[in-house]
Amino acid sequence: MVICTSRRGKRGCASFSKKFAEKDLYIIFDINNKPVGPTRKYFMSWYGLMVKQRLPLHIKTGKVPKKLIDKIWKEAKAFWNIQTDEPKDLMRKKAIKISTNFKSRLVTNFVNKGKNACDKYSFIKVDEWNEFVTQKTTPEFKEISEKAKANAAKQTSVPRLGRSGWTGIEEKADFIWPILVEKYPLLDKMKNERSRLYIMGRAKRIKKAKGSETDSYELPLDAITTFGDLVRVEREMIADGSYLKEKDDPLVRVLGSEHGGRSRTVSEVIGATRVHGGLYKNGRKRARNDSGANVNFDTSSASPVNVSQPLHGASCESVGRIDYPPIESMTPCELILPVASTTVIVANGVAWPTSDRVLHGNLIKEGCAKVHVDSIVDKYSEYSVFNVTITDEVQKVGDMLRSFIQWPRSALKLVNKETTSKSASASITTSSHGSLSHRSASPQINIDDFATTSCYRPQFEVVDTHLQFQPQGDMMQHQVGQGGLMNMLSNVYKFRSASQDQFELHAFEPEVSPEADFHPEPEFIDPNVAPALDFIDPDVAPALDSIRNRPRPVRELVDRLSAHVGNDYVIEVVSPNGMYPEPVDEDIPYSELLQIFLNAWLDVTVLHWFAMHFFESSNSRCAFFNPQLINAPLCKRNRAGVGKHIQDIYTLHSEKMFFIAPYLAGKHWSLLIVCPTYKSGYIIDSKRTGKNKNSYLLVSILEEVFRVRFNWHVVKCKQQSSSWECSYMVIKHMQEFVQYIQHDLVNRFWNEEGNFPHSEIEDLVLRLMPEFINKVFEDPTR
Repeated sequence: MVICTSRRGKRGCASFSKKFAEKDLYIIFDINNKPVGPTRKYFMSWYGLMVKQRLPLHIKTGKVPKKLIDKIWKEAKAFWNIQTDEPKDLMRKKAIKISTNFKSRLVTNFVNKGKNACDKYSFIKVDEWNEFVTQKTTPEFKEISEKAKANAAKQTSVPRLGRSGWTGIEEKADFIWPILVEKYPLLDKMKNERSRLYIMGRAKRIKKAKGSETDSYELPLDAITTFGDLVRVEREMIADGSYLKEKDDPLVRVLGSEHGGRSRTVSEVIGATRVHGGLYKNGRKRARNDSGANVNFDTSSASPVNVSQPLHGASCESVGRIDYPPIESMTPCELILPVASTTVIVANGVAWPTSDRVLHGNLIKEGCAKVHVDSIVDKYSEYSVFNVTITDEVQKVGDMLRSFIQWPRSALKLVNKETTSKSASASITTSSHGSLSHRSASPQINIDDFATTSCYRPQFEVVDTHLQFQPQGDMMQHQVGQGGLMNMLSNVYKFRSASQDQFELHAFEPEVSPEADFHPEPEFIDPNVAPALDFIDPDVAPALDSIRNRPRPVRELVDRLSAHVGNDYVIEVVSPNGMYPEPVDEDIPYSELLQIFLNAWLDVTVLHWFAMHFFESSNSRCAFFNPQLINAPLCKRNRAGVGKHIQDIYTLHSEKMFFIAPYLAGKHWSLLIVCPTYKSGYIIDSKRTGKNKNSYLLVSILEEVFRVRFNWHVVKCKQQSSSWECSYMVIKHMQEFVQYIQHDLVNRFWNEEGNFPHSEIEDLVLRLMPEFINKVFEDPTR
C-alpha cells in the first residue's frame, strides 16, 4: 500500500508497508480505551492512514457522516482481531482529531504555498482537493485562522509531546526521568505519577552530541519553578490528608482546574473527566488511573470468588466500568496477559492486601495490586510485561519469578484457597499454556505460610491494621532464642495449624458499580519511622524448613544467626566510614540472607555487605563501587548516574590502587577490577565463554570516567556448572583479591581450569558467615 516517497532527510508519507505475522495483529487498550503496548505505533499508523484515505477532504470534519468513521472502526476490528466495541467512541474522536490535524497541515504546507497536495498524496481526489482549496482561501476562513494563531501564541507551559502524545512520554518515562533527576535532584522527591508525567512532557529533547551515546533532556525555566511548587504542594497534601481527594491533586492546585481544552497528562480526546480514572468527573467514583490493560471480566454469571469464564481478546467485552473492591487478605491469584488475539495466564502468585501501597520504597500506582510471583508459565517467559510492571530487574515474564511486582488489577484473577492447587493445572490443561515452572532455588511459597503484609523495604510499609488477617492466639511471631531454629519452625507449624480453618477470602470478584463511593486514600509515608508490624515473612518459613535437611554445621550456624535476628525480618547494616562519600544504609531481608545456606541465588544486598566487609580489610589498596548503582540496566538507562557514582568513588579514593565492581547483568554476577595506575582492567566471570570486554556495559563507562583505555584481561578462573553459583564465586573472588592477590599480582593471580566444586561453596559459607554474625551483631561467641 505504498503511497509515495519523500526526499532524503524528511519524513515521507505513511505507507504501512510492514508485513505482520497473524500472531502480531493485535492491540491492547488501557482503562481509558487508549491503544497501548508493543503494537500501538503500528496500529495508530494504520488507523491514521485509513482515516486520511477514507474521510472526504472537502467535507468539514464535524459534518462527516458517522457511518464512514464507524466503517473504519469495523475494518480495524477485523484486521487487528479486536473483540470488543468498547474503544469505539474514543477511536471515533481520534479519527476526527487525525482528520482535523491532517487538513491543518495541508493548509500550511500546500494551500498557503500554492502547491498541489495530489502530487504527494495519491489518494486525494482532484475534485475534492479543488473544493478544499476554495474553502480554505475564503476571507471568512482566513479570519478564523488568524484568531486561532493569536490564541495559540498566548499559550504558556506547552508540552513537547511529539506524534505519540502523552502515551509516548509514558513509554519513554524510564529513560527520560533519570536524566531529569540527574540534572534537577529535587525531582527525586516527587512521587505523584501525574506530576512526573507532566514535567517529562515539558522537557526539551537535546539531540546527542558528538561522542555521546544517548539524547539528553532539559526543562525550560518556568517548568523548573513549577516542579518546585509541585513537590512542595504534594508534601502538604499528603500531610493534611487531601492528597487525591475531591477534585484536587498537586497539578490542579498549582496550575488550575482541569477542563476539556486543558486536560493535562491525558489526550484531549479523552478529556479531563478521565484524569486519575475520573477524579474530576462529578458523581463518579475515582477508580484506576491509566496503568493497565483493559482485560475485564464478565461478572454476569460469575461466582463471588472464582471467575471461570474464558477471556477473549486483548480488550474483551465488558459490562461497563468495573470497580474492584479492596483485597483484604493475601489471596492466591493468576496473572493474565494479552497475547495476540486472546489472553493467557502467564504466572501464579499471591495478591497482597490493597492497604499495602508501597513497593520497594515507592507508592504502587492506582489500579494496581502488589503481587508475589510464585511460578511462571515457561511458554511465556520471554513475553514483555505491562509497562506499569517494568523495572530495572523485571522486563519479561521470566524475570518476575520469586519477586514482588505491581500488576494491573484488571489483569489479575483471584482464586479460592481451596482451588489454588488445582487452578494452575486446570488453566494449563484447558488453555494449553504449557507447564508451570518453579525455577526457584528455594521452596515455593505456600499461602498457609502467610500471616499479613510483607515488603522488601519494610521501613516504608504502612498497613491498615483493620484489614489485616488476625489469627487466633499469639502465634504470629517466631519465638526465637532459647530454642533456636527448631522452636522457630515449631511455632511456624503451630501458626499454620491454628489458621488453617480461619482463612477467609474477602477479595471476591468485583461488581459493576460506577456510582459507588469507595475512595482508597494513599497513606502518609514517613521514611524515618518504621511501623511496628507483627508478621511472618512468607519467604522465611520455607527457607528454614529446607535448612532442617542441611548438614549439622549449617544448622548450628543458622541457630546462632536466628538467635540474633529474633522477630525481625530485615537486618540493617551501614557502610563503613569512608567507603562512600556519604554513609549508605542497606536492609538485608532475612529471607534473602537464608538463601546463602541453601546454595541459592543471592540478593544484591547480601553481596553488598560482603563488599563492605572486604573494604575494611587491613592494608587494603582497594575501593569498591556500590553494586546497587552500577548494574547493567542502570548502565543502559541511566549512564550518567552510573558515571557520577564511579567519579565520586574515584575522587574519594584517588590514592587507592584498585577499584572493584561487583557487576550484575541478567541475573548473572561477575567481577570487574580496574587499576588506573597501570591502565589494566580485569574481568573475572564464571561464565566467560564467548565473552570479551564489549559484553559488559560497565566497561565503556569506566573508561570514560577514568579517561583511560584500559588493557582488559578476561581472567582464567574456574567456571560454574549451574545457574546459581555466580554470586558465591564473586564473593570468593573479592575475598581472594583483597586478602592475597592485590599484594602479589605476579604469583597469586588467578589461572584456574575446570568447574567450581560445590564443596568449596559450602566451605566458603561456613568460613564467612561467622564473620558476618560477629561484625553485624558484635557476637563474641566462637
